[in-house]
Amino acid sequence: MLFDPRMMDLYLGCCGVLLKEFGSFAEGMTTRVKELAYQAARKAGRPICYLRGGSEGGTGPRTSST
Repeated sequence: MLFDPRMMDLYLGCCGVLLKEFGSFAEGMTTRVKELAYQAARKAGRPICYLRGGSEGGTGPRTSST
């Protein structure tokens, strides 16, 4: 839904975010989501695994100690 520019504009407006502030808003949201995901994984006793790909090369999961 947020891939539609009109919907993204509506979402940002509801969040009180100006378009010129989108970069810092997105970075803050990414940090928040990552922290909550790490917290949930630790609480469940689960490892955090990243999939290799893109510029990293290789295939398959790798485990993070973070």
